[in-house]
Amino acid sequence: MYLINHFLDKTILGNPVPFVEKLNQTNAATGVGSLGAQVDGCVAQHSKPPNFMLVDVRFNHRFSSS
Repeated sequence: MYLINHFLDKTILGNPVPFVEKLNQTNAATGVGSLGAQVDGCVAQHSKPPNFMLVDVRFNHRFSSS
C-alpha cells in the first residue's frame, strides 16, 4: 500500500502556491504532467497503481444554497 502526492505549484514571493491555471492539466487522466501519467509511471515501476492519491483540488464553480 502506498500514496503518491500530485501537486503542481508555482512560486509567488518565494512561497509555493497551487498553480490554479493548470489544474485541468495537473488533475487530468492523461497528458504530460497529469495525475494519470504519474499513476502510469507507478505501475511501470512497481507493477501496481497507488492505493491513495493526494491531489490539489480546487472548485471553479459556486455551489447553490437552494
